[in-house]
Amino acid sequence: MERGYIGDRFKWTSLGFDGLNGRAKFPSIDDGMKRWNKHFPGFLKPWKYTGTSLALIMGQVLGDASIEGVDFNKWVNDAALEHRNLGYEVYFRRWCRRGTRWHSGLCVRSRFDGL
Repeated sequence: MERGYIGDRFKWTSLGFDGLNGRAKFPSIDDGMKRWNKHFPGFLKPWKYTGTSLALIMGQVLGDASIEGVDFNKWVNDAALEHRNLGYEVYFRRWCRRGTRWHSGLCVRSRFDGL
């Protein structure tokens, strides 16, 4: 169990079985998006193609269980180099801290020049 990823993180909970985040098993909800639209209207937007091939690397809170044993700075730099070599314009969105609560949604992406 972890705090939710959208909306009020102190109101919502992410619950998966046998692991965290991408390592967990989540039940499949096939309700035609009724629950989603009821609780999170306006969060999903149509994809806006800009004509540019972008790679956005997302930051993570250092010390998070999902990157335990990983040199995250090295991983970010390696991923950026690999995608740049494939022709992508690479951006990095760091994990932000605003006030006393972690808030990931308001950080502005910036062109990646390495960590």
